[in-house]
Amino acid sequence: MIVRIILLGVLLSSCTVEQPFEAGILEDEDWTPTVKLALNDYRRIVLSLERPPRVTLLKNIEGYRLVIQRKLDLFLVSSDTTLGIHVAPRYLIPRFPHPLYSKPILEYQEGYAAYVEVLYRRGSTRRTNTVDFITPPSRGDIIKHIPLPKKEPYDSYWFANTLGFSHGKLFVLRDEFLFQVDTSTGNATAISNSFTPPGDDPNKTFRSFGIIGDTLFSYYYRWSLQTVTFVRLNLRSREVDSTARLTISNAYPIAVVSTGKDLLLLLKRSDGQHQFVRIDPRSGSLLETHQPFAPVSSYPLNFASDGRQIWVPIYQWFDNRLKLIDPATGATIRTLPHPVFSPEGLAWDGSAFWTVDREELRIVKFRAAGF
Repeated sequence: MIVRIILLGVLLSSCTVEQPFEAGILEDEDWTPTVKLALNDYRRIVLSLERPPRVTLLKNIEGYRLVIQRKLDLFLVSSDTTLGIHVAPRYLIPRFPHPLYSKPILEYQEGYAAYVEVLYRRGSTRRTNTVDFITPPSRGDIIKHIPLPKKEPYDSYWFANTLGFSHGKLFVLRDEFLFQVDTSTGNATAISNSFTPPGDDPNKTFRSFGIIGDTLFSYYYRWSLQTVTFVRLNLRSREVDSTARLTISNAYPIAVVSTGKDLLLLLKRSDGQHQFVRIDPRSGSLLETHQPFAPVSSYPLNFASDGRQIWVPIYQWFDNRLKLIDPATGATIRTLPHPVFSPEGLAWDGSAFWTVDREELRIVKFRAAGF
């Protein structure tokens, strides 16, 4: 049995559930714990720690200390102590917070050494083997970052952050709050604070949008009627119109993106495949149906378009990617690494990408490696 330890960039504190020390079981009995390098990416590592061979020995372990040193000068990068909690006789779950909220502390393409000290309840320790590794090359450059706008008076959001560009202006949609953000200063102006659907169930609603000219397009979907209602917001007059509708059978919408002239709506079909359909932004009528294709990701919520092709963010633990795909066929043209560990949303300004860093709660402008 293997338990995983995830490197954190901050000192952790926790409490442990008190367990009686097992009589007659010594912490220095014939067992040498070992660790292996499970993942090495995003300036973080994941180590696999061998589970103790007996439950009685496991109960005598109070916690673990993960030690990281830079090999060049043996500089101590991190020494994080994490206490253990016994949840069942068969498992020991280290009390690490979710990896999305742990900050990276390693540098790109540099050598490190890591080991773990097992801490026993009587105060003794046992050290694992040392794992040597070199972090991978940079995944790209963070060009700049600006604050993520907040809605007042509450800062609670149900849906994913969505963003897009139009005529050099950045727009951010957070639930019903739509902001225009000055990318030079980070100042945000609320365009609308009641951008909510009149539908009965806002599921699959307003998780993405496209901008054509001075009009922002989003949608909501009614399951009972299998009807997509397109919501159009005039960015100048702030008027909202939701008269354009489209009925879709055996599929439901996942995301919408603007090509600059019309809209591309991504559907999830009943057979599990994805499919892009081209929509008239004025009437909501169907212009063209593209070829179905195997899903690039289960539920991509936000795309970016250069006017012809689609950049799709693929969010996977420790290996986020950007895929350039042909919407007509779903074929992958190019794949790039994503330099942001916990991204949300994607926008293209003509020369670089923008996303929301959920870990730092900021908007990030970046250029992926190899772009």
